[in-house]
Parts: sequence; structure tokens; C-alpha cells
Amino acid sequence: MSGVQSIFITGAGAGIGAETARLFARNGWFVGASDIDSAALAALASELGSGRVSTHVADVRDAARLPDDVELVSDGQLIDQAEALISLGGDGTMLRALQRTLGTGTPVIGVNFGDVGFLTSISADDLEHGLARVF
Repeated sequence: MSGVQSIFITGAGAGIGAETARLFARNGWFVGASDIDSAALAALASELGSGRVSTHVADVRDAARLPDDVELVSDGQLIDQAEALISLGGDGTMLRALQRTLGTGTPVIGVNFGDVGFLTSISADDLEHGLARVF
């Protein structure tokens, strides 16, 4: 993975999360993909190809399991090595992402899928344009 930009995406098994993973993979990034659907993650990994993605089954909505899920992802230091983390969700998801990356220097980009979204900077409808502004 040396010299390759990397990104970690939650909710990457379907919809906008999967499209975001595809967008970054097409542009040469290594993608860390997290979702609750292991079959969807396996399909995404098959599509993106060997060596382009690392998948992690995790449910960011499950506060009781979240520390274990974060450890699962952190064991390979994927988040610490990522150039950016895209958090797909609401303010709670964004806060957990910010807490995990605190002190790493990894920027967190929030995409709002919630109702309010005070902490997220990009709306779900504006994802591709918003990411183009950042990257």
C-alpha cells in the first residue's frame, strides 16, 4: 500500500457508500470498506479487485459493538494510514468517526444521511460534487 492514497468508507456495501468506494477505486485509491452486509462487501471486493480494497463487517449504529468493530478495523492500522475518512450518516456517526481519528491527523468528511446534520459538510445529494471540491 506504500505510496497509494487510501480512504476508509462506512456504509460501503450499497448505495452511495458503494458508489463512493467505486469512485475512489477508479481514481487509484486503496479503499477500506465497512458495512453490516458481508455479502455486499464481498461483491464490492470482487468488483474492485484484489489488492484494491479491505472489507470490514461493522455496524456503526450499534454502540455496544462499536468499540469491537473499531478495533477490528484498527488492528491493521487502516484508519491511521488513510489520507481521509468519509463518514456516511448523521451527527452521531460523524462524532464516532471524529473520536476514532482524534490525534491521527486524518481528515474526516461527513456526508449527511440524517435529519439535521450540523457536523456533516456534504449532503447525500451533493456527494460527487462535494468530494470533487475536497479532492
